Amino acid sequence: MVRLLFCKIFDELYDRDKPPKFKIGFDDKPEQVKANIVELWKQVRHYFSNDGLFETHEEIVLDPKSIVYIVGELEKYSLTKTDKDVVGDAFEIFAERQFAGEKGEFFTPRPVVKMAVEIVNPQPDEKILDPACGSGGFLIYALEHIWEIMDNSPKYKGEHLERHKKETAQRNFFGIDKEIDLVKICKAYMSIIGDGRSNIVKADSLKSPDEWEDAARSTLTTNGQKLKKYDVILSNPPFGSKIKVKHKHILKQYDLGYKWKRDKENDVWVKTCKTKETEPQILFIELCLKLLEDGGRMAIVLPDGIFGNPTDGYIRQWIKDKAEIIAVIDCSHNTFMPHTHTKTSVLILKKWGKTKQKNYPIMMSVVEKCGHDPRGNETYIDGGEIKTIEEEFSKVSEIYKSYPSRVIKDYDRLGFTLYEQSLKNDILIPRYYDPETSKELEKMEQSGKFELKTIRQLTTEKLLSVKGAGTTVGSQEYDIYEKIPFLRTSDVGAWETRNYAVQNVSVLTYLKYKDKQKLREGDILFVKDGTYRIGETFLLTKYDLKMLVQSHFLIIRSLDKEQLDPYLLLYLLHIPIVRKQIDEKTFVQATLSTIGDRLSEVVIPIPKHVEMREKISKDIKQKINLRAQARDEMKNLFNDSTFYV
Repeated sequence: MVRLLFCKIFDELYDRDKPPKFKIGFDDKPEQVKANIVELWKQVRHYFSNDGLFETHEEIVLDPKSIVYIVGELEKYSLTKTDKDVVGDAFEIFAERQFAGEKGEFFTPRPVVKMAVEIVNPQPDEKILDPACGSGGFLIYALEHIWEIMDNSPKYKGEHLERHKKETAQRNFFGIDKEIDLVKICKAYMSIIGDGRSNIVKADSLKSPDEWEDAARSTLTTNGQKLKKYDVILSNPPFGSKIKVKHKHILKQYDLGYKWKRDKENDVWVKTCKTKETEPQILFIELCLKLLEDGGRMAIVLPDGIFGNPTDGYIRQWIKDKAEIIAVIDCSHNTFMPHTHTKTSVLILKKWGKTKQKNYPIMMSVVEKCGHDPRGNETYIDGGEIKTIEEEFSKVSEIYKSYPSRVIKDYDRLGFTLYEQSLKNDILIPRYYDPETSKELEKMEQSGKFELKTIRQLTTEKLLSVKGAGTTVGSQEYDIYEKIPFLRTSDVGAWETRNYAVQNVSVLTYLKYKDKQKLREGDILFVKDGTYRIGETFLLTKYDLKMLVQSHFLIIRSLDKEQLDPYLLLYLLHIPIVRKQIDEKTFVQATLSTIGDRLSEVVIPIPKHVEMREKISKDIKQKINLRAQARDEMKNLFNDSTFYV
């Protein structure tokens, strides 16, 4: 299909003084159509031979009827005059099944690409690189961005403008990908927009130039060894724990390919002399900064774990030592769906020159609307005759352009300023610092109706305790045919549990673990790890005590029921402002999300009026107990053998 697309593009761009060959004549039979396309393909293959794109043995292998169908569908359109997003989508559809998933290559949504390009703002005289270019989305938008600058600049206006634009594309745009089919697609895409294809090469960016093919080495190095440097880098590298780089000869080229240890005494991370298997996205951060000129800018899409995981603190320390953090954009969870559930953010950096600033401003943004739903269907703003895609990335770039100093006055979640020395534990996840949450909590406190206390304060004052569920039951110890429930996080939702757990344990297993968990009436089970259920709770009544629970639960216990009744606490854990904080403090760690110790930072607004607290407790207690009793009666009904007599 890619070969046929090349034929179509070539037919539109070259030999315009001759009749088009990518067509079906009125009397043409399928065999004749295929013969015409095969002849056209030979021209294409020869034309691109210097690019190393196609081997001499590559042929059009589809049968004549299939070719007739494809040519008949495509001849109605001009690919060179079609909106670039449509063409890009077409290319990505063909590549998507082959490269997404196990190879970790997920194509960047257009709103994210546009935002990154506008913030980094490449200029006509700058060299631009994408070291994991895929189908070329970042390069295409960067090229159009630069051409728009040239169109509006007196420096480039005149009869030679188009020649200057083409020369800029050929001279200043570079792309690398290790998949030859993606290199072909990127070249085709660049050809449609206006050339720039000559510097798109096949290579594994993470490897040494010694291991590259001649075309890549001659394009990207001087003297075949020393890597060239670039003014702007834009990239969405492959990511995933299943595609770790394992070869020591590659890992040794990177600081981040080594194990790092935390020096608690000096509060720094220290590199050891041992390498470790490393996810490619981590190595790409270092590669990109190596390839940047001093003062160069880059935008890179990365999984959220890098921005917040305690175990990834060494990465953030390394980044801060090498570059100024310009901005971090927290992408909506749906951004890369339906292709992957991985939560991502966009990191904008400027490589340090000879001097480094201290306590500089960082622009933070939290994007909630990405333009499509979890299934990939576009979402639109309600109202108006013209359909407008509902996305907020364009607003982020507008805010950035309005505040080039990054000191934002009229701030909200889409754009606010955080100073480098205000980072907590070097956490770079914007939603963790969401100013709208602080505003709302401040407003509640100023109303005089609430006393605001963190969970850490409540535990210090011995009003409650928070502890882990302890040793969990191994899979070899539970059985659906036993009778004592083993409660897992998937069994909990909407303040209740199923009538029966999916898994159960024997009496012996229960006796083995029950004293370690010490469940009591009034305990709140809080889901601390998982994918979607973090923050879900279940309050134990007298009907629920004979059970064991999974280690992914925390046990929150009221120690002073007069001051903080468990039913009141259950209610407060689910009010919107508390749920919002729980979401903000939940980070992805490896394949699971976790709130970890950050739960202690969550602020609980406790009503000051005793009557209000008592009313909430009474109402919640009544409903919880009625539901628990009904659940227990239903369970007994199904277990009653006389029912069938």
